[in-house]
Amino acid sequence: MPKAVAAVLAMAGTLAVGVAGGFAARYAHLPLPWLLGALFTTTVLSLAGAPVRLIPWGRPAGTVVVGASTGLQFTATVVAKLVTLLPLIIATAFVSTFVGALGGLLYRRLTGVDRTTAFFATVPGGVVETTTLAPQYGGQLEPIMVAQTTRVALIVVFAPFLVISFAGSGAQNPLLAVPVVPWLPVLALLAVSGIVALLLSRTRSPNAWLMAPLFIAGAVSHLGWLEGRLPDFLIIAAQVVIGSALGAQFRPRFSPGCSGCCWRRAWSCCSRPAPWRCSAQRLRG
Repeated sequence: MPKAVAAVLAMAGTLAVGVAGGFAARYAHLPLPWLLGALFTTTVLSLAGAPVRLIPWGRPAGTVVVGASTGLQFTATVVAKLVTLLPLIIATAFVSTFVGALGGLLYRRLTGVDRTTAFFATVPGGVVETTTLAPQYGGQLEPIMVAQTTRVALIVVFAPFLVISFAGSGAQNPLLAVPVVPWLPVLALLAVSGIVALLLSRTRSPNAWLMAPLFIAGAVSHLGWLEGRLPDFLIIAAQVVIGSALGAQFRPRFSPGCSGCCWRRAWSCCSRPAPWRCSAQRLRG
């Protein structure tokens, strides 16, 4: 079979598995079913060694859709509320970075990696951004990719459940009452956002695929040029592509090795006699 045909079949199969997982998660009434379902099924197949393959530029395109969808909700009321919360947002960013640095010390002790690799593996940030910056400072890509992908996947899995637990499962989604934006303005918005994000990504701008459409759509919404929400089809497609992309990063060639190394170091640290215990034994002797 030609390689091009095999690649197309692998892409179609991966997306089909992601969609099937989305339907199953929706039937189980999970939050963010299309994202979580695609993440679960693709992760299982990828770890099992199946030929998982994604559409080129699929994840950036899905991220542009998510950014534009979020930016359209930045109405004047929302922006005013964000301005009042700006000190809290900045403080949270510093605190989360500090906590990530502390986690890097623990990660370094458990895995034995160097300080730079441990920092980039635990500091809050995107998988693409951290793996792009780390080599410039001498960091190892494999442990960083495993740790950051696992962190993002865990956030994607548990965050919706936490939101539901705080907001209540019976809370109605206010976006359902918002009218859907017509397709022509939506396509124009996504095209402009994608072009700007592509240009910014080539300048190594952090998280350009999300931030560029978010700010563009936010400005359009704030000015009143475009109001509403994106069509559900686009949101579902973006969730399936992003969930499949996250799941495909868990490869059997490095996941067991890194996790096994981590568990062995953790067991070594836990079973090693503490300094105060050794001193007490010497005093008794």
